[in-house]
Amino acid sequence: MSSNRYSTLDPNPESELTDIEDDDESSDLDELDVGRAPRSSPTPIAPSSSMTAYMQTLIGSMIRPPTTRPVQQPLPPSSPVAKSEVLQFSSPVRGSKEEKKKIRRNKGQRKRHFQHLARTSASPTVADGADIVHPHASVFNPFIARLAQKGIPVSEFFFYVLDPIYGQGTVRWHGFLRSGANVTRTMDILSKLKAVRERVAAWAFTYTEKVIKKEAQTVTKLGTVQSHKKPLDQEFFNGFKFATMKDRLSSLLPITYRMISALATNPKYQKKYSEKRREKKSNVIFTTMLQNLSEFSQKNNVFKKIIGMYMYSTGAQRQSIEVMSHLGLSESYTGLIDKKRKRKRKRKHPEQKGAKNSTRSGAMTDSSDSDESNDYRPGSLRTLSRFMRKVAVALGLTGLFGVVYDNINMVTCSMWASRVCWQVESSFTSTILLRPMKKF
Repeated sequence: MSSNRYSTLDPNPESELTDIEDDDESSDLDELDVGRAPRSSPTPIAPSSSMTAYMQTLIGSMIRPPTTRPVQQPLPPSSPVAKSEVLQFSSPVRGSKEEKKKIRRNKGQRKRHFQHLARTSASPTVADGADIVHPHASVFNPFIARLAQKGIPVSEFFFYVLDPIYGQGTVRWHGFLRSGANVTRTMDILSKLKAVRERVAAWAFTYTEKVIKKEAQTVTKLGTVQSHKKPLDQEFFNGFKFATMKDRLSSLLPITYRMISALATNPKYQKKYSEKRREKKSNVIFTTMLQNLSEFSQKNNVFKKIIGMYMYSTGAQRQSIEVMSHLGLSESYTGLIDKKRKRKRKRKHPEQKGAKNSTRSGAMTDSSDSDESNDYRPGSLRTLSRFMRKVAVALGLTGLFGVVYDNINMVTCSMWASRVCWQVESSFTSTILLRPMKKF
């Protein structure tokens, strides 16, 4: 019976064993792992000797003793492998957008700090208490000791070389000043010493103040931004170019420009500025410079007159012009529309003896009290209006014909600001004849 069954099987026993293995592998392994009794199976059929040996080998390979993974011993802390395998736990991402940005920034700063420490530890350092030996120490030390024996401080030697009054120009130039790095190195060393840091800073501030004042005096003397040295005509307003003014000021005020530019420039966002943003920042810098120059001298008021006339011509209210004037950006409203102001001058005359001379002197004194000089300063608007009238007269003198304007109806309405506190309306009709004018 068994022979008949095996006679009908596939001559290759491996195929059947593979099927048996796939079906019962999981169940047999489970029973072997947990140690439970195997399920009842049908009466086995005696296989052939070759098949029996193969099955024993297969089952032996499946039933293996439990293997234990060897415990890995921790590496010493100094090992580079241990450092690389240490888990770096990061903080959880939480909070608002600004808090997340702050967390990322702190992580970046911490990373850069550790990188800096690594570079510092890798670089050679001088041991504590040890000094770097100068290559020319064998020459300098006896010289310093000799100065000490003579009671001469080292500063006297420095002043002897650096001060021009002692005639050491060749030594000073070729030995120290010829290389600009020596001057920079000296100032860097002095600025790092705690004992003299404040004195160096105070000297630098004082020197910068002197340079800026000198630049302001130069601009005022040249009259670059002064209006009284130029006729207040149409060329004064039409010819004003802010770009030309900026180029002029940057060449005359280099230190002032650097100071204000440093205050208005953020290195963090400087690379992200667009072209329009850079132009706006430049306008702010030079506007600040012009404001400061107008405070240095009231005659430096070209920019104020330009802005004031522009605001007046575009219909700005008086209050707006006054606010801009208080900020130092515009001329005052009174300065724009001010009328002709005459100044009275009192003339001093020597006292003369005699009734005739006294009477004459008294008459001259009385007349001097009412004497009015021709030195007046009308407002910008009236000055420009007077100039335009002259232009109109000049154009009228060149005409060879006459023009008649008949039945001209005009209505004027004036009101104060935007509030109708008072209102005046007038109308008239007239006829105007324009004809060539003659000079008398």
